[in-house]
Amino acid sequence: MHAFEEGGDVTPFYRGLPEDLCQSPHWGYVIRGRLILHRPDGDEVVEVGEAYYTAPGHTGEVGPGTELVEFSPSDEYARTMAVVSQNLDAGVQGG
Repeated sequence: MHAFEEGGDVTPFYRGLPEDLCQSPHWGYVIRGRLILHRPDGDEVVEVGEAYYTAPGHTGEVGPGTELVEFSPSDEYARTMAVVSQNLDAGVQGG
């Protein structure tokens, strides 16, 4: 489960990945709050009680207090999170 007490735009954390976009697909469910998936073909808003799928090549934004259950392939997720971790360690701030 992922919990985002403050919420915000996570786009800056993907800097350094191809096209500065998340490289992992995700399947998930919004338990609380709201998720906005930013994709090249347009945004998708996912509300409480809705399931979602997003392919690689996206960014996201979460509302304050959002809680998600999300499933992702381990290898793709690990490669993406390695870059996200580097950005967090470098002090990159989300929006």
